[in-house]
Amino acid sequence: RKEWGTEAYLEFVNGFTGKVEYKVHENRDGTWPNLFTEITGENRLVKLMLQYRIKDIDADYEVTAYGFGVNVNLSDDWKFYARVLNVDELTESRQTAFAQLRYLGWSGAEFFVEYGNPDHSNDLVNDGDFVNHDSGTTTEKVFKAFVRIYY
Repeated sequence: RKEWGTEAYLEFVNGFTGKVEYKVHENRDGTWPNLFTEITGENRLVKLMLQYRIKDIDADYEVTAYGFGVNVNLSDDWKFYARVLNVDELTESRQTAFAQLRYLGWSGAEFFVEYGNPDHSNDLVNDGDFVNHDSGTTTEKVFKAFVRIYY
C-alpha cells in the first residue's frame, strides 16, 4: 500500500483561507486519486466553511461531495451551528443536514435544540460514513432538545 500527494494552503484578504489537496492511494486493487478543496472565513460573528471533494477519480466508485458549515454567534448566550452535505454518485444523489441552537446563559448548564444526525457530516466531505460509494445514508429527520449540566 502506497500513498502520495501534494497540497497547497492559500490566504486571502479579509480573513479567508483555502486549501487544495490531491492525494493518490495505491494498493493491490488499484489506484485511487482524490481531490479536496476548502475555503474558510471567520470573524467574531460568523465562521463559514465550504468544501468540495472528488473521491476515487475516474473509477466506477467515483463520488463527488459538496459541504457547507456555519457557526454564528447570535449573542453572547445564543450560538447557531449547521452543516449541509450533498454526495453525488453515478446512480444516486443523497443529502444530509444537521443544525444546532445552543443557549449558554445558565451557570453550569447548556441548553440545546438539534435537528438531524451530527455523525453523518461531522467531518463534512471527508466523513467516511457518508461519503462512501453506496452509503445509502440520508438526513435523519429527528429533533432533539436537551440540557447538559456541569457539576
